[in-house]
Amino acid sequence: MKKIKIFVLVAALLVCTLFTSCTRKAGEESKGLAFTLNESGTAYTVTGIGKCKDKDVLIPKEYKDLPVTAIGEYAFRGTDIVKMTVTENVVSIAHNAFEDCAALVYNTYETVNYVGTEQNPYYAAVFAPENSKESFVLHADTKIIADYAFGDCSIKNISVPKGVTHIGANAFYSCGALTEITLPETLTHIGAEAFGNCGSLKEITLPKSLSFMGDSVFLYCMKVEKITFGGTRAEWNAVSKDGWDSYFGADYEFVCND
Repeated sequence: MKKIKIFVLVAALLVCTLFTSCTRKAGEESKGLAFTLNESGTAYTVTGIGKCKDKDVLIPKEYKDLPVTAIGEYAFRGTDIVKMTVTENVVSIAHNAFEDCAALVYNTYETVNYVGTEQNPYYAAVFAPENSKESFVLHADTKIIADYAFGDCSIKNISVPKGVTHIGANAFYSCGALTEITLPETLTHIGAEAFGNCGSLKEITLPKSLSFMGDSVFLYCMKVEKITFGGTRAEWNAVSKDGWDSYFGADYEFVCND
């Protein structure tokens, strides 16, 4: 009988080795992922699956005592992950981070696919598979819009809910029918070329909460007639925005609230 018990114990350990969901408890961060330090040396980006064997991945909040703020290009491409959970430190997700992840199950709301935190399943809007739709409703709990999330979509209008802080690079790139977009007062970051090649966009209001605008935010938006900033000229000057209007091409009016 003792030999049988030992055999069962050994078998159980082997199963846990083969199926790594046994090795990570609920809420425990995944280990063995690959990271790269950003250029400023202040945060890390997840760049690959590394030695991690988890299929249910929980991105660490920190790595080497610095926050993990991004998931990089092709980070999980072609892996067999089935679930991705991030933390609220993650504010940037590359549009091809989960390319060819056939088993990955997203959280879906109004046909938009999300990855979430442990508390918020709709934390990050990753992409919209039905790109022929003319309108999208984002979940009220959305906090970030990933890079290229709505790129090449047929949307004419979209309302970004209060609570969203980051719009990623190319998030609405080549949405040629987009004529109207409402941005919330919680928004602090607009990535490079976020509205690039939105040829029907004529007017946009930027909230005074902005602290960063990437390069060429309105790349080739030739029909833009007016941009309104919700704050004062001094507040606009304080926004980090080198190159935000590069390759704009429009003859537009810029208005501040003073």
